[in-house]
Amino acid sequence: MVFVIGTLSMWLPGPTLAWWNGDWEYRLPLAVTAPEDLAQPVPDVPVLVRLQFANFGYFFDTAPDGADLRLIAGDDRSELAYDIDTYDPTTGIGLLWVRLPALEPGRASSINLYFGNPEAPPGRSGAAYDGAERLVLHFGETDGPPRDASAFANHLTTSTAAQGQMGFIGRGIHLDGSQGLSVPASVLNDARELTVSAWIRPTAVTGAARLLSVGDPAGGSGLLLRLDDGRLTARLSGTAGEILLSATTPLQADRWYHLALTLGRGAALLLDGAVVASSEVPPALLQGELVVGAAAGGPGFVGDLDELRVSHVARRPEWLAAAVALQQPDTPRLLFGEVEASRSGVSAYGELLRTLTGLVSVDGWIIIGIIAVIGVMSIEVIVDKTLTLGRVSRANRHFLKLYAANPDDWLQLPAADTDPATPLRAATSPLQRLQQRAITELVRLLRTPGQTGFGRLTAESLEVLRSAIDSAIVEEASRLDRGLVLITMAVSAAPFLGLLGTVFGVMITFASVAAEGDVDVNTIAPGVASAMSTTVAGLVVAIPCLFAYNGLASQVRRLTDAMDLFANELLGRFVHAYGKQGGTDAAAA
Repeated sequence: MVFVIGTLSMWLPGPTLAWWNGDWEYRLPLAVTAPEDLAQPVPDVPVLVRLQFANFGYFFDTAPDGADLRLIAGDDRSELAYDIDTYDPTTGIGLLWVRLPALEPGRASSINLYFGNPEAPPGRSGAAYDGAERLVLHFGETDGPPRDASAFANHLTTSTAAQGQMGFIGRGIHLDGSQGLSVPASVLNDARELTVSAWIRPTAVTGAARLLSVGDPAGGSGLLLRLDDGRLTARLSGTAGEILLSATTPLQADRWYHLALTLGRGAALLLDGAVVASSEVPPALLQGELVVGAAAGGPGFVGDLDELRVSHVARRPEWLAAAVALQQPDTPRLLFGEVEASRSGVSAYGELLRTLTGLVSVDGWIIIGIIAVIGVMSIEVIVDKTLTLGRVSRANRHFLKLYAANPDDWLQLPAADTDPATPLRAATSPLQRLQQRAITELVRLLRTPGQTGFGRLTAESLEVLRSAIDSAIVEEASRLDRGLVLITMAVSAAPFLGLLGTVFGVMITFASVAAEGDVDVNTIAPGVASAMSTTVAGLVVAIPCLFAYNGLASQVRRLTDAMDLFANELLGRFVHAYGKQGGTDAAAA
């Protein structure tokens, strides 16, 4: 019974909390914190939410394509703009971009990820990228040219890069020095300010290699960003002259870097959100196609590239530094909470328990059922004995109060012609029944055959009376003890039944591993779930029964001790009232 009640309680709704929409069953709280060196608020920061089995075990409770995912601000009212980069429940990978209205220094921003609505229409609450983003390439495609995820749909038409490669965030592209891709000229049109950013991992850092280019810098108009023996160099030329930006520290091979070039009132080259070269000279406007990798002017970049973005705004270094920090794998800037269930559903802990019970094997349920039966029988005895002993204690107190008021009245013998087996009063207290039993036995001992009166109590009669009273005490104690043995059986048997289930569960686990030839969660989960569930069930029944038995046994001992004391008092008063004159014989006994 205890196990059943405890199990059912797990499915009860938790505390009433604000809930964005009752049609969504679950939500996952997220907390976004700013880097320590952030001095002022940063607006419209793209936050990358990386979902995986380690932090999100509910992939199969969502739509296969993530259509029911919704990102809501911490007030549980404001929908946030987001975009799904990748979502694959089979592999347990989900990449979501959400636009945070503002990232403030020293303050955490709360986001709630809602899911679990089978009827939810496919929908995103808006573009995850601000209006300045003219090109966003996730490179998640495995075939066909990369597609633009921004609202401007500047999809690429030409790309020779190797796609489907492992990138910094998800999939990326690989360039071998002869490959490249061309961004449509519409991306750069009318750009008064510009930011070009990407994650890069060079695999070769010797010699000169083109990374980005626009137009023909050598001819007096354009941009060339390249690696010279691992050092980043940006050359911009136009009507205002030439600007040369060069980093002093070379890049290392096979390491990911976040590269950004900003053009506005000046020009800056940034690595991982930090400025490595800058100029205060305003650059000329760029026009034409943006070429990534190899071009006709020389060999291209050799390495991997991911998340290419072009914005018509010169991003502040703080903005870029925050974006870099929030895109790192397992970043401490993004904390995952515990999944919560809606007010109309079950608690999150209850959902976990439901999942666990679904994994328990048949033999595990048989053992749990036996334990539950023992628990139900034990709880019935505990409740009955608790109520019975409470009534007995109250009846004893009431009888002792009456007895103490005038004890001689309770020592009076009935008329000599009265049947000794007829009780003098209705007995509800063990002490009162003990007193009646003593009076009944005393009448038998003192009645003289053939006479109408009573005799006196001899030493031999006193021993008989003492034995009768002791026998009555044993009967009363046995009545009080009745049923407690079932509780002791629950205390001792339930844990051993749980242990039996544990052994079966371990056996099932090893058998499953041997049959599958591999160890994974799906192989070992049923056996481990059965082992742990039966152990918990046994302890859940045994522990309360242990406490209940100790409490009830202690109460029974107190009542038995009270009968012993009362019996001694009765014997003393009987000797005084009905012993031989002078008390010689009875007192000696």
